[in-house]
Amino acid sequence: MPRVTAKELVIQSALEMGKSEAEAIGAAESILTHFELDSSLWDTYPNTFSGGEKLRLNIAIATVKRPRILLLDEPTASLDEKSKLKVREMIEKLKKEGTTLVGIFHDLEFMDGLCDKVYDMQSKSLTVVGASV
Repeated sequence: MPRVTAKELVIQSALEMGKSEAEAIGAAESILTHFELDSSLWDTYPNTFSGGEKLRLNIAIATVKRPRILLLDEPTASLDEKSKLKVREMIEKLKKEGTTLVGIFHDLEFMDGLCDKVYDMQSKSLTVVGASV
């Protein structure tokens, strides 16, 4: 959406979940701060963002909803280590809140200790918390 600011996109996402406008604004500011998206970018258009900034914004838009299920496709592909940590923290928080996460990851280090079940496409094996199935 080329004429919608980053903050407006996150607010809209929160409003879609039934939050009041005040709650949505607070949630948007909180999650944009969590993902360390510089506040000078909040009122600008995402088409001017770097790849990593766009990715962090997209994750913020998705996670502000506190979804019951979240599909992830390489959520840390273009992020630096500090940003990866912020994504991991949010994934862990959502998981504790009961969100089911299904993801495709090539970054096995990022994934380590995060997943309850891992399907390895090369070996065609499913690992469940230390046991092979």
